[in-house]
Amino acid sequence: MKRPPLHSVHVASGADMHERHGWEIPGSFGSPDDEYEAFRNAAAVVDRSHNGRIEQQGRDALDLLNRLTTNELLSLDDGESRATVLTSDRGRVIEVFTVVRRPDRPLLLLAGAVNRAALIEGIDRYTIIEDSELTDVTENTAQIAVLGPKAHMVVASVLGDAAGALEPGQFADARLDGAAVEAVRTDAPGIPSIELITASSDAAALWRAIVDAGATPAGEDAYETVRIEQGVPASGQDVDERANPLEANLMPLIDFDKGCYVGQEVIARLDTYDKVQRRLVGLLASEQLTPDESLAVDGRTIGAVTSATASPALGRPVGLGYVRRAYLEPGTRLMAASAGEVEVAALPLVG
Repeated sequence: MKRPPLHSVHVASGADMHERHGWEIPGSFGSPDDEYEAFRNAAAVVDRSHNGRIEQQGRDALDLLNRLTTNELLSLDDGESRATVLTSDRGRVIEVFTVVRRPDRPLLLLAGAVNRAALIEGIDRYTIIEDSELTDVTENTAQIAVLGPKAHMVVASVLGDAAGALEPGQFADARLDGAAVEAVRTDAPGIPSIELITASSDAAALWRAIVDAGATPAGEDAYETVRIEQGVPASGQDVDERANPLEANLMPLIDFDKGCYVGQEVIARLDTYDKVQRRLVGLLASEQLTPDESLAVDGRTIGAVTSATASPALGRPVGLGYVRRAYLEPGTRLMAASAGEVEVAALPLVG
């Protein structure tokens, strides 16, 4: 089992460690309610170092990504970032990731915790004569996310106004006691979010500075609750090669005007002829849902749960799942294999 750079810091603080995607990471720092409250109303800090970080260098790097993935990337300026999707030739999701254009440096690709190897393989497969080279820097770096409505205030107090004032899709360089820190505003889980990237050796100092500035340490459990409430799909969990981007509500990451990319014909045909047969929806339940359990109507399976949690804001179990198009209307009643009656709900589940 892998341990991210801040593992010893978390253990020393008494965090409840658990395994996720082959990594041992904090599930909670002892007060899930306080951690959730920080996400919603203040600032939380989360160790996201188990996510993938890949550098891509070469004069053809951005053009190659533009030709391979769903979003338009050529208009990215230095200091900007944009999320996109690498799909298979069948239009299925390989990975959802963020492309960061850094001044005078290779591109930085921010991926999930599960599919970074598949992302590298997928890009390499179509790199033939292009000047493009990928380097996996996950093991040598750390990724610390500051999230919540006061995230910008915490980041500004630690790294300066430029990092704290970032708008979504913007990037800034910063320093902490001489150590380089890269800040990217992603809002990835559906709330204000600034990702901070630094060398592994500098991670502990950055974490402590963020906490000392007022951010509440939060684990993956609270992060997952907020993500699910916001209806944001997670790679390897809600989106993988069993789903296409339209099913997963990733329409904002698709540019239908830019021309060809891998899987483009399939995705365009599904959109043009309204052939999407299922979609990711919110689920409201009375009993705790379980990922992968089936959803049925009159004994006939019409979908499955992909993510589940208990929502403090709604005071009940909730989840995400794929449901066939005839049952997408909010308020539709379904039966979960173990949780009983479930109600389809619009996303996000919590405003």
